[in-house]
Amino acid sequence: MASACESGCPWGELGDYIRESMKPYGYSVILCRNCNRSYGPRLVSENDYPPPLDEINLEDGVNVRIDARVDFGVTSSAMLSAAYNSSLAGKGPYPNLRLIAKMKIRSIIWWR
Repeated sequence: MASACESGCPWGELGDYIRESMKPYGYSVILCRNCNRSYGPRLVSENDYPPPLDEINLEDGVNVRIDARVDFGVTSSAMLSAAYNSSLAGKGPYPNLRLIAKMKIRSIIWWR
């Protein structure tokens, strides 16, 4: 699953949630922690392998690259729409992408 870093990345935390939610049904969801940013939609669309680790991944604490094809992922609706309609980083379109679920996440504001 195209996800993101383990700590402090919303898409990574959603990946953790999906992985844990699927365990009781016998699924073993493997999270690709460096299949984030603009990579995710393309990787899912093309059922491709994750990119090499880069400096941003290492700064986020991602130091393992999964060597498996990416079947599905988590991203923002804006990123998905851009990938589907060919305006994602000048690449695409990726018309075989499908929305499985949409979650409304409420913002939490902290102050001190």
